[in-house]
Amino acid sequence: VSVDGVKQRKIASMCLYEWEGGNASISFVRVGKSVESARRRFENAHKSMTGDEVKTAMAAVSEQAKKNMKADSEEGKPAVDGKAVDTVAGGFAESMGGGIQFEAVDGLGDMAAYETTRHETTVADTKIVSYDNKISVLTKNMSMSISYSLDAVNHQGTMQKDEAIALARAVLSGLGK
Repeated sequence: VSVDGVKQRKIASMCLYEWEGGNASISFVRVGKSVESARRRFENAHKSMTGDEVKTAMAAVSEQAKKNMKADSEEGKPAVDGKAVDTVAGGFAESMGGGIQFEAVDGLGDMAAYETTRHETTVADTKIVSYDNKISVLTKNMSMSISYSLDAVNHQGTMQKDEAIALARAVLSGLGK
């Protein structure tokens, strides 16, 4: 695709690049206070989990959020409805009912993980299969997620791992790493 055929959009903390037939994005850029804390967060965020493990983790997140909200309200901060937290956490757990899977990628940054989770949903009697086609990379105390997608007109998504890895290499090269 020629440079003229690519359109860049900035959405919150994401840069999205679109062209006819596909798109790529750089998002979730995080900088840790130390290399060690960034590594721990990266390892925890890119751990494969079964659907039951996702449910358990989301239940724990929901309970901790409600404890934090209770502490906030005791300090005079506005109260938030705990049912909303349960709804969001439950919805996430439901959408990840099949679990979440990652595959380590060697030779890219200090650590890299490609998400291999297969998503399946039905909309208006059409089964849609998709993959995130996302690779996350940690380099020193900075991590980022890079996605790459060629539009699948037939709604049967494919993994585009090689393309995502090539794009991540180009981004890291641009950073001087």
